[in-house]
Amino acid sequence: MGGSDDSSIISRRAVLSALGVGGGLTTGFALTRQSREANDLPDSNDAAAQLDSRLDRIGQDTWAFFDEFSHDDTGFAPDRVDATAAGYTRRSVTSPANVGLQLLATVAASELEVISKSSARERAHEIIVMLRELDRWNGLFYRWYDIGNGAVAEDHGGWWEISTIDNGWLVAGLVAAGGAFPELRPMADEILAGQSFDRFYDPDVSNPFEGGEPFGQLYGGFDARSGDDLGFHYGVFNAETRIASYVGIGNGDVPRSHWWDTFRTFPPEWDQQGDPEGEFRAYDDNRVWEGHYEHEGIRYVPSWGGSMFESLMPSLVLPERSRGQHALGANNRRQVQLQINHAEEQGYDAWGFSPCGLPDGYAEFGVARAGIEGYERDDVATPHATLLGLEYASESEIAGALDAYVDRGLDTEYGFYDSMSLVSDWTTNAYLALDQGISLVAIANYLRDGAVRDAFVNHPVGSGPTGLLEAERFTI
Repeated sequence: MGGSDDSSIISRRAVLSALGVGGGLTTGFALTRQSREANDLPDSNDAAAQLDSRLDRIGQDTWAFFDEFSHDDTGFAPDRVDATAAGYTRRSVTSPANVGLQLLATVAASELEVISKSSARERAHEIIVMLRELDRWNGLFYRWYDIGNGAVAEDHGGWWEISTIDNGWLVAGLVAAGGAFPELRPMADEILAGQSFDRFYDPDVSNPFEGGEPFGQLYGGFDARSGDDLGFHYGVFNAETRIASYVGIGNGDVPRSHWWDTFRTFPPEWDQQGDPEGEFRAYDDNRVWEGHYEHEGIRYVPSWGGSMFESLMPSLVLPERSRGQHALGANNRRQVQLQINHAEEQGYDAWGFSPCGLPDGYAEFGVARAGIEGYERDDVATPHATLLGLEYASESEIAGALDAYVDRGLDTEYGFYDSMSLVSDWTTNAYLALDQGISLVAIANYLRDGAVRDAFVNHPVGSGPTGLLEAERFTI
């Protein structure tokens, strides 16, 4: 496989220092994507240095999105900004997940030295102060807020939703901000104390592996108008929703046993895309079906839809690559490989399949075989999904996809536009705050040896559950 093995992680800073490589390298080069087999050994030091310089420039541009479009009165970035012939059209709302990723992006910008640490701290402080003033439901945040005044955006569809995953990503941002800027931790912790994740936890879900005995999963959320839950649970383990499980355990609201109560695959007798194989394994007093799928010799734990977002987004903050080498870290690499292989099989010039913006909205994309259900479409690539694979793909595989985005005009002064068709000539000339945040954090982790993850685990909520990552052994 391309890149370095998870069991032997070498500091990029140490390598580049030894080579005497600094900033100022020429970008705009073209690298031809090679086969996976040709990249079993690390790429040349020159290619690595050029890619690092290129990513550093992309990181600066991506931060410019937050700098330019965040509202002066609240500090909140808009959910979406569309580029038109007449200028830029900003949406008037943001979400808890967007704000969480904006906080993470602020930490990332500081680590990349795009802005000073003091400036990053001031920006994070402004956001946290504003968060303290927002209306909440039982301490939990609504789905949409006005970026101008922080009011609940009741004219926006679904404002009443109390989303488990949105609140989870906001916690992740607050935890990382508190870890990066100790002066802000008391204020961040005050908000965290009010976000009681025990409300999201349902201990009475029927466990199909144990004859219907109860186990615990998270509700998808609540309707603030009625107080009713939204009628579904987050049951799949390899999904972006595991961040909510992790922080709920980290803050003590959700029992550690919950980590073992979500599905690595569905039971073999259930309808699903693959034919799972595996075995039961015990972790403390928890019996877990460690199932996997296999495709062309690659064993992997599937996500729901087969998207990069689902498998890799939690790794922005969770130390899965270093602490979960026998489980999530190994699986992340294989999910990236599945995406790269699929793009090559289809003759696409870029890889990176994930839910993303479209010219007229938003849709889900993925590699169907990589998921339990599998999203139907794979004809759109999005830069944030490619960048999520930075720590697992080779330099040439990353550079090849970036070249394709540049050739199609996605590379701009505010980072990448959100997506492009792989089968026609349209592009989505818009920026999504969530995807811009994902991109910037992924770049910072790659160039600065997991610096944003380090900030996250520098807080007890982030460090407390790391033993769960270390304990698990997937059957891949």
